[in-house]
Amino acid sequence: ALDVFGDPTGISHPLDAKLATADVSLAASRAQYVSAKYKQVRLTGAGHAFVGSGNESALTQAITSWISEQEAANR
Repeated sequence: ALDVFGDPTGISHPLDAKLATADVSLAASRAQYVSAKYKQVRLTGAGHAFVGSGNESALTQAITSWISEQEAANR
């Protein structure tokens, strides 16, 4: 599983910052599950929905890297 979450650092919109702060907190509660099959990726400055944050490329890269890792592990 891949758990990608935003980080409020640099977010100026109050609601986006609040949601991203909540995402960080929730991700922290799941950190105990990080393993070869569960990876967390924190995207600094990404809002809750990642849309319009300028982090779309980083989000895409995190997902494609994880898929590549999964494919390599299952060969």
